[in-house]
Amino acid sequence: MHHDRQTIHGSLVSVLGRGILLIGESGAGKSKLCFEAIDRGHKLVADDAVELHVVHGRLIGKAPERIAGLIEVKGREIFDVRQAFGKSSFAADSEIDALVELIDERGSGEPARSFLDIELIRFTLPPGRVSITDLESLAMTIGV
Repeated sequence: MHHDRQTIHGSLVSVLGRGILLIGESGAGKSKLCFEAIDRGHKLVADDAVELHVVHGRLIGKAPERIAGLIEVKGREIFDVRQAFGKSSFAADSEIDALVELIDERGSGEPARSFLDIELIRFTLPPGRVSITDLESLAMTIGV
C-alpha cells in the first residue's frame, strides 16, 4: 500500500542497478549527468521532476506521465531517450538507493535526508564538476 506521494524537483537515474536521486539548483548539472548516464548504458528514470512513493518500506521514484522518457539538454532541446538510445535506456521506475545533492558545501552537512519518512544516504558533490564516473563509483559502494 502506498498512500503518500510527493513530487520533487530533481532527476533519477539507475546506475549499475542502483537508483540515484539527483537534486540541486537549476543549472547544477542534473540533466547533464542523466545524459552522460544514458550515453554510458545506464537508465534514465526521470529528468526534472520525480514522483516519489513508498512500496513495502522502500522509496520508489518515477517520472510524471507527461515527461516519462524525456530529457532536457542545455535548457533548450527536449528529446525522447527511447528514440535516441533505444528502449533499454529508460526505466519506468526505480527504487532509490542514494541521494546526491549537487551543492557547494564545506563539511559533511546532514548525513541523510528523508522523503516520505524513508531515510536516504546523502552525498554532496560540487555542481558542474561531477561526471558519470563519480556516480558509477558511488553506485558500486552503496548497498554492498
